[in-house]
Amino acid sequence: MTTTKPGARRLEARRRTVEHLHVRDVMSPHLVTVAPDEQVLAAAVRMSRAGVRHLPVVDVDDRCLGVVDLPTVAMAWPAGPDTHGHRTVRSVLAGRRTPLVRAEATLPHAARLMTASGLDALPVVDRDEHLAGIVTSWDLVRALAGHVGHTAGLDVSLEVEDAEIAWAWVSFP
Repeated sequence: MTTTKPGARRLEARRRTVEHLHVRDVMSPHLVTVAPDEQVLAAAVRMSRAGVRHLPVVDVDDRCLGVVDLPTVAMAWPAGPDTHGHRTVRSVLAGRRTPLVRAEATLPHAARLMTASGLDALPVVDRDEHLAGIVTSWDLVRALAGHVGHTAGLDVSLEVEDAEIAWAWVSFP
């Protein structure tokens, strides 16, 4: 007879639940964005001030053109303090394709898109490709850990085997 530890059963039940969650359940709808014609320096400053690692790039019609992340912005700076201010966000997006995901998509679907594209964040769009939010690999990890949604000052408990690990996660607006 095979016995399963109680903590392992709860973890398996949580995994089944995560498979049925949708992107809308974990995405961040409150976004900081950047326009394609803004300078890379402006994108870096915006990321720093907002405390984010990804900026959706949107056109004047609020359609998502892609996402720039902190490593891409950092690598876009040429050497020298006088040259970095002239490169646009559009230039770092050139040749890159960012998959878009809908809010009704399941988390496993979003995870497969991230894995296939090598990206750790996806823009969430409506049917007209207007930006509705962003979902990151961190959002997927938090959902797997049993936390859904974005709430500052939330305590998260994750059971692994029979030991309980308590984490405190705090975000600042």
